Amino acid sequence: MTKKQQDKASKFETLFHNPKEPKKRIAIPAISGYRHLETDDIVRCESDINYTTLFLKDKTKLVVAKTLKEFEEMLTEYGFFRLHNSHLVI
Repeated sequence: MTKKQQDKASKFETLFHNPKEPKKRIAIPAISGYRHLETDDIVRCESDINYTTLFLKDKTKLVVAKTLKEFEEMLTEYGFFRLHNSHLVI
């Protein structure tokens, strides 16, 4: 294999193992405007009637005045599914 071919193969391997797809983000309404979260940071969502608690990877919780159904509609395309009537998980 020539040096040029090795260089191309190396670049291909790097590209293959490090895809450059954009982060998936959603906007969450907060008191001071909107908070933008990466969907990868959300561990699960728990319903409490018309509120939903988001549990994040950094162990924080966000309580949002949206129903779990609204979050289900937003997050289904990112691999989340309804595990229980009041729980949405990835």
